[in-house]
Amino acid sequence: MQTASEMFDFIQGKRPERLAASPLFTNVMVQQLHGHRWLGSSCDSRVIEDIAAVGRTCGFVPFFEVLGVEIGMLDYDTHEVEERENLHRVNVIRTPQGDNTLVDTFEPFHSRQISHYPFSSPADLDAYDYFIRRSIDRIDQCRPVLKRVVEEAGQRAIPYFIASAPHRCFSLFAANDLILLFMDEPERMDQICALNASLSMVAAKVANECGIKIIFEGTEGTLYSPPLLRRYALPYMLALRKQVCSLGGLYYLHECGRMAALRDDGFYADLAPDILEGFQAPPSGDVNDLPAFMDTLPESVVSKGNLDLNFLLNRSAFEVKAEGIALLHRLDVRRRHILGGSCSALPGTPLDNLAALVEAVRTVNAESIRSGSQGD
Repeated sequence: MQTASEMFDFIQGKRPERLAASPLFTNVMVQQLHGHRWLGSSCDSRVIEDIAAVGRTCGFVPFFEVLGVEIGMLDYDTHEVEERENLHRVNVIRTPQGDNTLVDTFEPFHSRQISHYPFSSPADLDAYDYFIRRSIDRIDQCRPVLKRVVEEAGQRAIPYFIASAPHRCFSLFAANDLILLFMDEPERMDQICALNASLSMVAAKVANECGIKIIFEGTEGTLYSPPLLRRYALPYMLALRKQVCSLGGLYYLHECGRMAALRDDGFYADLAPDILEGFQAPPSGDVNDLPAFMDTLPESVVSKGNLDLNFLLNRSAFEVKAEGIALLHRLDVRRRHILGGSCSALPGTPLDNLAALVEAVRTVNAESIRSGSQGD
């Protein structure tokens, strides 16, 4: 597939082939490829151009993320400090309850981590409540940025908007702090999750109206139990999924790490995302058999990913193509699958290996044409 429209049609079952390729990679990888020392926003024109260039070089239509903070939805005052070869972006969140600080730390040519979270305790919930309401008030101001991103991506790449799952709170709480808050303040956390979900709903609608047709969520299921997610996340995720569908968009669920417990709980079957991505094999995940996993889900769900990231990083293009073909041969011929890695490609992954995934799909699609079952 060479255009964004063709990929949309594929996901919606409007094309004859059942296989496509689109390895997930972020601007971390593009940053290294093009020698940019510090990670930039996926909304930057330069980064969009670089992402499109990787897809064009390797023969696939890339997906890329658009974050609320990048479009100005989240209201920070930011300054940067370089120290010991790292860059610290210090984001000050101003609320009536006082100032809170979020610190992102960046390694040269690599990645980011949140080294200081602004909120951690029940005493912070009033400030967080204000912050989310302030973000709801600001979302309409973000339309020009969203429209520019869509225009610059054109048919070359597919932007998706990240609507943070209700319990994730836009990475403003650490996961362990959230778990304690759910235990200590269950009723207040119900209210907070509902408020956070309302922000996701409003933001997703605005993003859709600006031309972004894919809304992206994740549960961090490795960290949270199925009962916790059923109470604090699933009802709101179902509502967002319904809204995205009513707007003619696509709902994209990305999962890192272990997925078997949520599969066994029926979480993925209940949510039935348009795209489900991840399926990491041990030791990073627990999906040993992708075809068997997908048998538990509606046929409408398009699977995406599955190849080990270290395998893509360290093996030859020949080996990557062979492994891709072997995986595709094991999949149910009635299902659609987008071949890629189990998460974002690691920095240093050869472009030849990403192109090898495209070649694997072309090979198996050609076999389907010759057999008369399905094809391009």
